[in-house]
Amino acid sequence: MKNLKISLIVALVIGATLTFNACNPDDGTDVSANPKLNFLAGTGYTSTNTTIAAGSSFKVGLSASHTKKIETLKIRVSYSGGSKVVPDNCTICDTTINKESFTLDFTNTVENSIGTETWYFTVTDKDGASTESSLTFTRTAAPKAVRASQITLGNQNSTQLGSSFNMQAFAAMLLKDAKLASDSIDLCYVKDDIGGAVLCAPSSTVAATYLKGTSGTNAVSTWSTRNATKIRKTTITKTEFDDIVKTNSAKLLAEVSSTAATTDNVTVSVNDVYYVGPVSGAKYCLIRINSIDVDNTMTIEMLVEDE
Repeated sequence: MKNLKISLIVALVIGATLTFNACNPDDGTDVSANPKLNFLAGTGYTSTNTTIAAGSSFKVGLSASHTKKIETLKIRVSYSGGSKVVPDNCTICDTTINKESFTLDFTNTVENSIGTETWYFTVTDKDGASTESSLTFTRTAAPKAVRASQITLGNQNSTQLGSSFNMQAFAAMLLKDAKLASDSIDLCYVKDDIGGAVLCAPSSTVAATYLKGTSGTNAVSTWSTRNATKIRKTTITKTEFDDIVKTNSAKLLAEVSSTAATTDNVTVSVNDVYYVGPVSGAKYCLIRINSIDVDNTMTIEMLVEDE
């Protein structure tokens, strides 16, 4: 009988402990009593904190479920850490759900200025149990339109077209003119000893070796300024390059910030796209090689962010 009493006491203690643990997690609430709320992931959806161009639209997919009916969905936004407010032009920001589960898409637009904003999504059941999830958007300057310019350069063997590229004026200049405007020259085009088409910085050994002119008077090595332009081949395709022209500078900005250019000369091929980091005061740009011709000329297309 004594052993039976001890066994019953132990069983009661264990049962009480299990009941206590199930109903009292660390924060003192029963998590299972709250609705579940998740952001949908996938193409076109924002499901994590992100950076977005000011004035851009976004789409959030919401998926909620519960063991009882979810009474309401509430959506609020806080700008730059301020109070939560009802967003403008929002038709579902105070919605009656009355279902145990639902999935919906929510679209809106971030403010058209640089800053941050946090969107809060809250689902609540009829007993007042609720779950809130949030997404923070960091707004960056809105991308501008892209300016596309096509330029034909001549190498050191061309007598008609300049081999020196003034990226501020979008002009090809002959050596005699380029010397006078050397602080504005960011790229040179030469043909090397094995027939390769080379774009190079005025500061490069390649430019000094091949661009000497007929008498040497206007040779690159005699210029008062020899800009140390840097060049990098990108993985951008011909089609993607055309797409940048049609849309805006967002992709151009992304390429510019991806990896620094490090070389001062590169042998180029038709349809390849190169990032050029000028030092003359001209804007960073992307250059696609459209053609390399037998008459010692090269046609390039340059993309820069417009004014």
